[in-house]
Amino acid sequence: ANTTPTPMPADTLDEAVSLLLLYERRRPVPPQPTDLSKERDASNSKSAPHALLLYDDITTALARRRAYEPLVVVLEEALHHFSSEPESWYNFGVALVAQRQFDKAPAVLREALALEKFNDERKASIHLLLARIFLEHSTACERFDDALEHAQRAAKLYDRIGSGGAATAATTTTTSAAAASSAHPCSSRAQLYVGVALSGKSRLTTLDARHRRDAHVRALRHLHRAVELDANCFASTFALAVRYAEVREIPTALSFAKRAVQLGVECSSAWNLVALLQSAQKEYAAALSTAASALKTLGDDVELLHTVALLHAEMGNYTQALRAYARALATVGSRRASAAAAVGATAS
Repeated sequence: ANTTPTPMPADTLDEAVSLLLLYERRRPVPPQPTDLSKERDASNSKSAPHALLLYDDITTALARRRAYEPLVVVLEEALHHFSSEPESWYNFGVALVAQRQFDKAPAVLREALALEKFNDERKASIHLLLARIFLEHSTACERFDDALEHAQRAAKLYDRIGSGGAATAATTTTTSAAAASSAHPCSSRAQLYVGVALSGKSRLTTLDARHRRDAHVRALRHLHRAVELDANCFASTFALAVRYAEVREIPTALSFAKRAVQLGVECSSAWNLVALLQSAQKEYAAALSTAASALKTLGDDVELLHTVALLHAEMGNYTQALRAYARALATVGSRRASAAAAVGATAS
């Protein structure tokens, strides 16, 4: 006799997932439309919605469980039967993103858009997601062009949604404040992605000086627009600070960097940028004070400690510089040990 114990679900959600998957495996494959008879086609049209609802239930249950690996498998199976359903493509694309399969997700999400069945709100959100994927997770040479394309489409859609389909702010006499108050909540994010993509293009050595300058000017315009739409957005403010710092407009960059620290006090990169910009103005004492405040707030940070060491060395305080380097190395060693321990715990 088989003595293998029957696996028991841990809770009601686990039980629901198990039952749905069991039913999906035993359910006959949804028949596809054929030319055999009108009766069979009518039967197909009746059974397909029930099968689609089943896949929707499985998707919801697995997503709540954060079981993304089986979710990808289930959604890929669903696409074999419902390739004309945009929701199936969209869910599959989002699941791939959750699985960090960023090389595959864009093609799937673009297929969802190609079916032209989403409203403007959904289209814009998908374009925004695609722009973020290309900006943050792609290493392809054309990633900035791809990101720019989708970010611009998102921005146009959000402008149209915010204006209710009427003329955009550029063709009206409304003030910036009034335009911002009527804008879609995601308009600022779309403008940010356009600006970041253009900033990336302005750094490309494959472009000539004129095109890089043009990309820089356009990037500033969109980043300023993002801040106008959401003055409390850390990402847009920090991106503006970095853009101005890269073109050596130090006072303006420092102003935005300090504002970024106020908005994102937990971001070590913002603190570090303030210290670096202060040192660029030969304000070494102020830079050291900024770094010390950041370390007190955030704890040991390698990036900040490296800056502290450089500042001490610039001021001739070589003993303090060596101490800062030693502290940075100790921080690196501690993090590596913690990471190794975490990997070991996961493997066991």
